[in-house]
Amino acid sequence: MASAAQQQFEQPEKQLSREERIRRRAYELFLHRGGEHGLEEQDWLQAESEEEPPIDQEPGVNGKAF
Repeated sequence: MASAAQQQFEQPEKQLSREERIRRRAYELFLHRGGEHGLEEQDWLQAESEEEPPIDQEPGVNGKAF
């Protein structure tokens, strides 16, 4: 039987919160760099920039946010 942590990690990407998707991507970037510490903020910002904007921040009419 899988633990709660394992079940959360195995959730399909679309069911995860935006923050959890960013967290996972930042961790992937961290691993890709060889696990070098000290660049957590850079990894987070990179992951955040790759993520689609939240629904309330998507451009509305005339490119303005709601």
